Amino acid sequence: MNSFFKAAEECKQMRLSSHGYAYHRETVAPDAAVTSMTVVTKHSRSACVSGTSFGYSDADAWVDKGCRADFKICYAPVAKSRSPSK
Repeated sequence: MNSFFKAAEECKQMRLSSHGYAYHRETVAPDAAVTSMTVVTKHSRSACVSGTSFGYSDADAWVDKGCRADFKICYAPVAKSRSPSK
């Protein structure tokens, strides 16, 4: 398989917690880009609002402002660039 083709998206469930209202970030999968993140079960009194108290960037998912929840996080592998042949 050519490494430039994007493989199928995968999803997994992760529990993320913002203890003491602090920002917390975790890598979902190395060499991947998170494509979506939704709350499955909220475990905090604090709100879990996309873009405000939870979200994602590149291969990481984050929580903030006391949000604690189980999330469904989907991601897709990122194709590694190849060095040109000489």
